Amino acid sequence: MTLSRRSAGLAGLAVALLSCGSGSTATTAASVGDPGPHGTVAVATCGGREFPPSALHRPADAERGGDAPAALLRSFTASSRGGMLMPAHGWIEVLRSDTQAVFYDAGGAVTTGTIPDHATMPGGSAIVMEQKDGRWSVANWGVCNPVTELRSASYDVVPWRLDPQAPAPGPDGTSLVIDEITMPCGPDDSRDRFDHAAVDETGTTVTITVFLRPRPSPPALPSGQSYGCLTIDRFTRHTLHLPHPLGARTLLDGETQPPRPPRTP
Repeated sequence: MTLSRRSAGLAGLAVALLSCGSGSTATTAASVGDPGPHGTVAVATCGGREFPPSALHRPADAERGGDAPAALLRSFTASSRGGMLMPAHGWIEVLRSDTQAVFYDAGGAVTTGTIPDHATMPGGSAIVMEQKDGRWSVANWGVCNPVTELRSASYDVVPWRLDPQAPAPGPDGTSLVIDEITMPCGPDDSRDRFDHAAVDETGTTVTITVFLRPRPSPPALPSGQSYGCLTIDRFTRHTLHLPHPLGARTLLDGETQPPRPPRTP
């Protein structure tokens, strides 16, 4: 599954779950998270379910629980599913509500029995469960590689790259040209929504977080119709000014936590 990126406000998250079984379509849970920088909320997801990143530090023994989801977790991991073997121990319950549960195992990568021949797939494992009419069932499972992204109730937080057509910033420079990266969605989505960029400096890094004004509400459509997003990146150029010369410090994109290097062209 391709990593998703939010389209507006508190919608959307960022962990990829490789779907390996059939099941109902994932329904995004209410946005939950941990306090982030600049008034944001840090959110992680697996299989379309959102949860606080701090949940990844809960005890890794959910398979020992005494309730129905824990029992299903034990039985599900005890047998091969579609040629895949899930780890039996070390599960963390990262999300639980009356109708859904998500379990994550950081240490036990999914192992395939036939595709390819007993190879270990990189990353952790995730199992998504749903409850309907008093019965719990597995809706999805596979490889989960968590990426925590920042959300804001007032802005869209988006990734950026250094503009490949502009000179690279030098050690004495205090300005740099970046491209904000968005996906066109809905009608009249060509306007520039850039609001501001937050700059956080340390002795070794400069982290830039780009904030956009939310998309305006599009005109209403007839019942059963909706606007879509183009699956292409759009790059909008901006010149930013740093408080101090860049020096030998590393540029980082603050859209994720921890920050990571900006996109490359």
